Amino acid sequence: MVIWGDCMKDFVISPYAVFLVLSFVVPFGVVGKLLKKADIERNIIFYSLFLNAFSIVYGAKLYTMIHSGFRESFFTAGISSLGGVIGLLIGIAIFNQIYRKQSFTFWLSYIVVLPLMYSISKLGCFFVGCCHGIAYDGPFAVCYDNQVVKTEMVFPIQLLESVVFFVVFCVGISLYVQRKQKVMISVVIMLCAICKFGLEYLRQEHVGVVLSMNQMVCIIFFIVAMIYNLKMYSLRCKACAVTD
Repeated sequence: MVIWGDCMKDFVISPYAVFLVLSFVVPFGVVGKLLKKADIERNIIFYSLFLNAFSIVYGAKLYTMIHSGFRESFFTAGISSLGGVIGLLIGIAIFNQIYRKQSFTFWLSYIVVLPLMYSISKLGCFFVGCCHGIAYDGPFAVCYDNQVVKTEMVFPIQLLESVVFFVVFCVGISLYVQRKQKVMISVVIMLCAICKFGLEYLRQEHVGVVLSMNQMVCIIFFIVAMIYNLKMYSLRCKACAVTD
């Protein structure tokens, strides 16, 4: 068992803030390299990263406001990962209307790092204790007692999410390297939706809830990705028929 008690006072800067910043810096560094490899100009890469960073934060906070029934203001609302994803997708779509060259490359580069962003951010949640797991006293159980939250022994859901989504990221990168990029988009989104949907049941806030708002959004993401995958499969079949 790990107890995060007064050790929180030893941190000059909150671990949550550190990992939140890293969840942008590291994945966006990967995006920058992928776009640069695709011969996108540096200034275009910078504008894209700037717009999407803003879109992620705005979407993350707006989603939390909606989830709270607008009891939270924009400045007091926390950051929702699903809201951040929605914001990012809207940001990419907007940027592709401004810069119309290699639009598919931008979709590929950002979607492949989505699970990495989530994986890193959840480490911050793990150290602080926000969105903690259900009551649990088995192996790897943690107990929080700090200025942010105080709990009994709980399941380390944030740490499990971090590991699971890093694996999803590895799957996505593997498909990207193998040039199975059209498949990669749907696979990454579907895997993220499935994992997020299932892991929600291990959160304390989900106790007594049959289907949360987060899970309903995951279902929508899964359906959209499935439709996209079927469309790509249909196009491949038509191309093969023409070739034959």
